[in-house]
Amino acid sequence: MYCVVADSISEGYNDLAYTLQSESVVSNGRQQGAIHELTNVSLVLTDPLACILTNPYRNMSGEWCLYLSGTNRVEEFARYSTVWKRLAKPDGTIVSAYGHRLFTKKRFDFALEQLYANPDSKNAVIHMRDTSDMEDGLKDRCCTMYIQFRIVDNKLNMHVCMRSVDFWYGLPYDVFSFAQLMQMMLYKYNKLTGRNVELGEYTHQMLSLHVYEKNWKQVQEMPHMKLRTTRALRMPVYDEFAEKEQQAFLEWEYKVRHGGDVKSLGMELREMKLHPYFETLGAWLTTRTSIAIADENIKHSLEMAVKESKKSVCIDRQVGCVLQDNADRWSVGHNTVIECNKQCNDKHHRICNVKHGEIVALSNWTNQYGEAKPRRAFVTLFPCNPCMTALYENGVEEIYVLGSMVHKSAGTEIPVFLVDEEHWQV
Repeated sequence: MYCVVADSISEGYNDLAYTLQSESVVSNGRQQGAIHELTNVSLVLTDPLACILTNPYRNMSGEWCLYLSGTNRVEEFARYSTVWKRLAKPDGTIVSAYGHRLFTKKRFDFALEQLYANPDSKNAVIHMRDTSDMEDGLKDRCCTMYIQFRIVDNKLNMHVCMRSVDFWYGLPYDVFSFAQLMQMMLYKYNKLTGRNVELGEYTHQMLSLHVYEKNWKQVQEMPHMKLRTTRALRMPVYDEFAEKEQQAFLEWEYKVRHGGDVKSLGMELREMKLHPYFETLGAWLTTRTSIAIADENIKHSLEMAVKESKKSVCIDRQVGCVLQDNADRWSVGHNTVIECNKQCNDKHHRICNVKHGEIVALSNWTNQYGEAKPRRAFVTLFPCNPCMTALYENGVEEIYVLGSMVHKSAGTEIPVFLVDEEHWQV
């Protein structure tokens, strides 16, 4: 038995890569050749919000959106991954559509009812596999066996047991989506009971954790990559405001899934002013985002952006921006308060009129260099859509964000690179 305890999915994933290299057993499968396998493996996340994998970076938003929609139709799944076309049943359904099993078949509701009836219950179990997995000739059978929720010491813990997990393609997506399910269960339980139970540990048990030969080289290279476990790459908390806005987000996401213009949909989502939870999911769907390891120039420029941000008097957040071109010319700016009633936490009544740091930096650039164009932007917070548009229209070709994409969504042609701040002191 192998057990990895980690503060984040990035840390745990890296530790599992080490373990696979040193302890896995190689066998030959009939369908996909050599398999590097560990049996009876558990990954325990002490902070289930830190579920965004950065090593390597993965875009996991689409799969969770499919869960939330409750669909089991192959045409919907194939819009995010065409591999589902060869796994679907002849009637066009996906056997292992988790959202369909969880929400359409009311299994999530059953587990919630068990906890509501008895907070000490051991019966808050979602049985994921059922008789549909026993049909002959299936190309796809449910990998998740069960999910159990338990409240211990006023904390909600979650245990997922899977018969089989592909380390490279499956594990990051499963952990992310089930961690969102855990958040949702916690919120709904507290709402029903009026209690204040906290988020506990997430355990992901894998009876078989394996890597196919085609991905083995990538796994071997992983431990030599710089480990990135930034606390900033965490999901926002799912709360009452997120619940109220979920349907509006899913209607918007449906348009993305069905081929809508990404840039205009990014602008639409920004104008909807949804909860940060859904803005984060939307940013994945509308922005080309990846992880960057900071070289000296990136590090220096982000340090400048942080120092500039500290000049802001905004009580909600301080944002700094640095613009740079290929001739090493630069300008800076921070978010500047024009009008504020200091009710930042009340999204329905607050007065917040702020000139954003990116706009200030662009104005300073024009004053200094006239028609010359900056090429790169370094910011301490993921830019909102108007700022993205302004940067793009003024020639910026790359944006580097310190840490997190958890802010506003934006559809843009500009690639955005997230940079971990834990490996230097500002």
